[in-house]
Amino acid sequence: MGKNEYQNLNLSVFSKNNAQENQAAYSSIKIISVKPVEEDIYHRFPVSASVSMIGMQNRGHYDSGFQGELYGKGSLDNENKNLLEFHAVTKNPVDFNSFTQYEEYFVNYKNENLWVHLGDKNYFASFLTEYARYGRGAEIRFDFKKISFGGFYNHLRFFRDIKDEFNIYSKLKIGKQSEITAGYLYKIPRAESTDITFYSMRLDSNAHLPYLAGKFNINKNLEISGETSYSKTEKTDGTAFMIQTIANYEKIKEM
Repeated sequence: MGKNEYQNLNLSVFSKNNAQENQAAYSSIKIISVKPVEEDIYHRFPVSASVSMIGMQNRGHYDSGFQGELYGKGSLDNENKNLLEFHAVTKNPVDFNSFTQYEEYFVNYKNENLWVHLGDKNYFASFLTEYARYGRGAEIRFDFKKISFGGFYNHLRFFRDIKDEFNIYSKLKIGKQSEITAGYLYKIPRAESTDITFYSMRLDSNAHLPYLAGKFNINKNLEISGETSYSKTEKTDGTAFMIQTIANYEKIKEM
């Protein structure tokens, strides 16, 4: 037997002449396994699926249809060292509707030294170069004790001026909460875009953006972070700087 078990015996009898008067006997026996099998009863990989019926009437025109969603997140082993997550949302059947989810597909995998993402997400390079731009692409990161390096490719969605982005970076950890990041971002504009934008700056050609960022914890109350980046296209070039100080005390916080 692989695990301990209980065997319950319940006996009920009655006489033929008096069927309403029962006599009952109950016995319980615990059987202990000699060589029990170790099982992780808490190891789970939950997956949820749903289908929504969506309908909207706009200016006398009614659109409707179904939208499906599939989501799963969990560990591939009992030690929780290999984590997998996936999400799929089909296309919204109603155009120009902001009350339901938009189409999204992604899968990512993570262990102690590797993180891989394929599909849609907010891709991030740095605050001065590209901050959380949503798109469809791929990202990979290798993590070691004091150094991390990786990169991503992002094909932008919902943004008309930039078509593709490539980023590579390396991060050096100094102590527990201090780090220095050096990277390079390459932007490719969408040449066929002729739409009017709300700002006058538009990429005239491919852009090269090397950057250097750092975050330093001076003590438990004071943190200093900063970044410098350089941008160059065929017609323009420039340098940007940023520095930020955060002070945390028991009853006050300053930035």
